[in-house]
Amino acid sequence: MNYRWLLFSFRGRLNRAPFWWITLASLIVVPAVAWFLMDLATALPVLAIGIGAVLYIPFLWGNLAIAGKRLHDRNRSVGWLVVFYLVPSILSEFGTRLAEPESVFVPGAVATLIGAVLGLWGLIEIGFLRGTPGANRFGPDPLGRSAVRVD
Repeated sequence: MNYRWLLFSFRGRLNRAPFWWITLASLIVVPAVAWFLMDLATALPVLAIGIGAVLYIPFLWGNLAIAGKRLHDRNRSVGWLVVFYLVPSILSEFGTRLAEPESVFVPGAVATLIGAVLGLWGLIEIGFLRGTPGANRFGPDPLGRSAVRVD
């Protein structure tokens, strides 16, 4: 597999298996690197922050690239990443800032709930739903299936 294309290109389609392998690898690698950087930060905080910043950008880009290719497999544009990644983050932050401890139902809770629903929808759309069979506007089917036409 071409890892440069996989991790740094937003072109083409990607099925669920490589998406989940990379996602699971991230769940192992990211905490390990974070642990190392926290340990390094006790002795050399500026170096740890610098290394973290340098590693964060390609990591973020790679995760957005594989999610974008998964959206392409679902015949959706990369613009949906805004709905599934950015908007939930903004709503969560908005909800946290508006939270009032003495109130159960506040605008902050509603914002957080909407963000969680959008994030869950994104997880289902990107991680669990099958791609469109056959070629679509983003390229050939990564599984080699042909579209079934019923006339």
